[in-house]
Amino acid sequence: MISNNFKFLEDYYEYKWIIERMSTLEDLLIVDEDYNGVLIESYTFLEEYLKELLSLKELRKLGEMKNMLRSMFMDRKQKKIEGRILNFLDYIMFERNSRFHAPKDDINVEQSKPSFLQCVTILKNLKSIINYFVIEIDGKDIEVKTFDENIYFVKSSHKNIRDEEEKFFDDPQINIYKTPIGKLVLDKNKLFTIPPYQRDYRWTPEECSELLDQVIDKSESNELIYFGTIACKYEVSLIDNSKLDIKLIDGQQRVTTSLILFKAIYDIMKSADPEDYDYMFSIPDELEYLFNYKENGIYSPKRINEKYRNFASDKRNATDSINLILRGYSNRNEFEEELRHKLSKNQILDNYYYFYNSLKNLSIENLEKIYEYYYNKFIISFIVFDNNENNNEMEIFENLNSKGKDLDTFDMIKNYIFNSIDEKVFKIKSNELVPELTKYFKMPILKNGVKKSLDEDNKKYEEFLFNLITYLDAINDNKDLIKFKIQKNKKSLLKNFKRFYKDSNLSEKGYLALCSDLGRYFHVFKVVRIGNLYESSSNEFYEFGDILKNLSHKDFSLLIFYLVDIYSDKTWNPDDRRISLYNKEFLRDCLFEIEKWSSLLVQTRGTGQSFKESTFIKLIKYLKTFEHSNEFKKNLPLLIKNWFSGDAKFDKLNEDYSLSQELTLPTKEEIINSFKNQKVQNVPLANVFLSRLEQFWMNSRTKANQNISFGKTSLEHIVPQTLSSDWKNMLSGGKPWNKVLEDKYKERLDKIGNLLLLDLPNNSEIKNSSFQVKQKSYKDTDSRLAKVPYGYNNANLLTIDQFTFDDIDERSSKIASIIVNEIYNI
Repeated sequence: MISNNFKFLEDYYEYKWIIERMSTLEDLLIVDEDYNGVLIESYTFLEEYLKELLSLKELRKLGEMKNMLRSMFMDRKQKKIEGRILNFLDYIMFERNSRFHAPKDDINVEQSKPSFLQCVTILKNLKSIINYFVIEIDGKDIEVKTFDENIYFVKSSHKNIRDEEEKFFDDPQINIYKTPIGKLVLDKNKLFTIPPYQRDYRWTPEECSELLDQVIDKSESNELIYFGTIACKYEVSLIDNSKLDIKLIDGQQRVTTSLILFKAIYDIMKSADPEDYDYMFSIPDELEYLFNYKENGIYSPKRINEKYRNFASDKRNATDSINLILRGYSNRNEFEEELRHKLSKNQILDNYYYFYNSLKNLSIENLEKIYEYYYNKFIISFIVFDNNENNNEMEIFENLNSKGKDLDTFDMIKNYIFNSIDEKVFKIKSNELVPELTKYFKMPILKNGVKKSLDEDNKKYEEFLFNLITYLDAINDNKDLIKFKIQKNKKSLLKNFKRFYKDSNLSEKGYLALCSDLGRYFHVFKVVRIGNLYESSSNEFYEFGDILKNLSHKDFSLLIFYLVDIYSDKTWNPDDRRISLYNKEFLRDCLFEIEKWSSLLVQTRGTGQSFKESTFIKLIKYLKTFEHSNEFKKNLPLLIKNWFSGDAKFDKLNEDYSLSQELTLPTKEEIINSFKNQKVQNVPLANVFLSRLEQFWMNSRTKANQNISFGKTSLEHIVPQTLSSDWKNMLSGGKPWNKVLEDKYKERLDKIGNLLLLDLPNNSEIKNSSFQVKQKSYKDTDSRLAKVPYGYNNANLLTIDQFTFDDIDERSSKIASIIVNEIYNI
């Protein structure tokens, strides 16, 4: 067969041999369907064609002749060979070398033969190469026609229909392969270069742990693991044309980490005592080749330096580190001493030791199994861009790393859960099982009928997951379960979620139980942290609404999860989405102790550090040491009170869980002085103290438990934030306003004695009005806070004629006394 693709050569006798060879290639493709034959014959043809172009007497290696052709072309034409032509040559060389330089005992050689579509691409590349040199070197005036792929698809058998559908996406500028990570990284003919625009090596022992856990968990199976994508450009090495220089556009993290892991495995295998295994074992040749290289009997880094080169200007330390770690050694102790002396602390060294220490106690048999599984079953998608200058590497890098929107954290969690279900069960019942999880995680519609944006929802989902995982860590007795600090990012949340929910092949019953368990915690979180659902009288948390509202300025989900678990015995009705709470009076007392401690601590010491999750974890772990007690639920409020106040008793079981002195509840004197001499730290705290004061004053005579209900609460400054001339005259006693008075005003503006609560419409109406106008409004709205007496004559805001700096001080002192002695009973 000779197709129209090559008939342009028929007018020239000297190209008869080329026509015959192209006819042979087309027959191999269409008639014989010998795809390996197409690749071999193409490579052989190129050798002979370049030999003729160079007028050589003897055949040389194709890579060598390619370089000679480049020099000859520059001499004759005073220009470079087009990059696309060199890429076409490299493509065929790479295909041939990668498929036929495998070890003789490699059982996967047959599986690596090129596809029908790749053979068509080879023919297309050959036509372009011949066209180019016929015109540029031989000087023939020929018409270049578009390569017709359809000829081969029409004449081929129907089993290539899929190729026909895919051929429209084929482009020699971008080729895609799949390969095991071991065959990519340890192939002695593949050399890696890190270009300058690459980011730092980022993997830490946490990411290495995640990888190693997966390798170990899956090593008993024959399952293929998709290990991500590597993007690169490559060309035949100028130094050794049997090797490929691979420039990593994206994928440095996986390649570097794999080299570190393979070296750790090699070092353990090397140090193994033959008496430790009872079978014939030898270290794999590819490990020996790379990590055990010597020159003149001395270990040399030569092969390491060739294998891994980092040309990023600010990454010298990374290159030195990996070259030293990957180099062979004679004495382990001396090697470790050299690492300590030269490298001190860096991520590459940390990761090497993580792998080494995690694997060193395994038997050789298990270590060999892990090595073979990772080498063969972790599959990389290998995207190769040609060396055309139009393929901008930095643009490719940016597109790979910055374009598009990642899956949200909760979507990744859902996907992980669905993948944990038994495959057959999920296949049959997916339509029923998927909604079973999602029904628990619907976000509430806010009071104004507005639903939050997806980004806002995702932040709340992440906040929930962080609290849940941290809580599970707090109640878990296994100190090694969480090896690394939980961070508020997608990767850390998914990784640590898997540590607590790691069951696989879940039955339908197991999956439903998991959904219910997660749904119960999200229900609590949603009630407390999203939309103030506890304000609804039908909600089971309604009677704790005043405390939950006062806690809403900070995230106390960890402690609330624990208290709800204790006082509900972890039961709930998943159909009604309702938790049954027992011993509610004890639960209320516990919540009140949290409110008291958190509010007064922030007011007095102005610290937000008290609300770090580590503090709550300590408290939960401390309380858990008392759970065996029969009176635990009854005594829990007192245990919490004593822990916050620094009066808790400790023994060997819980001595590590004490609260640091600076975070203990302030003394009565500290609290009173803070109210008398300091402003209220922030608006949420002002709302807490004033709402408690208002509730106390309203119920002080009846001993009832009524609450004031505002349409929308607003903080009222009695002396307003913008002073009129009337106010300045009242505050100065008729004297001229000066800097001293201005300073006194600023010091007292946000003190508790200058504040009360009003409905927003009322506050807006009087905000900068005179005291007389404000006083009338306080009477008309029956403000309880305005009736709080202060001073020598038990005056209040409704009985005085004017309101001055002294009134603010006296009122602050009175309110402080009520808060300390009556409300929080310090």
